Amino acid sequence: MKVVFNFDAEQILRRRGLQPNGPVQIMFTNECAKLMDPYVPMQDGTLKNNRVIGPDYIRYQGPHAQYQYRGMLMLAPNGSAWAKLGERKHDSGKELTYHGAPMRGKEWDKRMWADHRKGIMQKVASACGGKVK
Repeated sequence: MKVVFNFDAEQILRRRGLQPNGPVQIMFTNECAKLMDPYVPMQDGTLKNNRVIGPDYIRYQGPHAQYQYRGMLMLAPNGSAWAKLGERKHDSGKELTYHGAPMRGKEWDKRMWADHRKGIMQKVASACGGKVK
């Protein structure tokens, strides 16, 4: 006996809000941005307050964002932390110290995820009608 079952997977995903850049993706991104906030380095708030949230990304902007994320002191060829326009910095091998540490610091997305993964997964599952195992 042959059984044929036709279904539209995209329609099922849309009904659950799981299409690319759909409501569940946007909710997930916004929840991550909100929970990441206390982990982002902050001395005067420049990095923390210059983020762009898209449907599937969170981008921290600024010339120093990548250095703050990596957590290593970057130096100009003359050994200064300040580089002239066009100069490339190199890794000094010395870790940065952060105001508000140990909560605020490098790789804030990974540390936030380690602390809040279960809660975020619960919210996502609830939003699309699923359950967390």
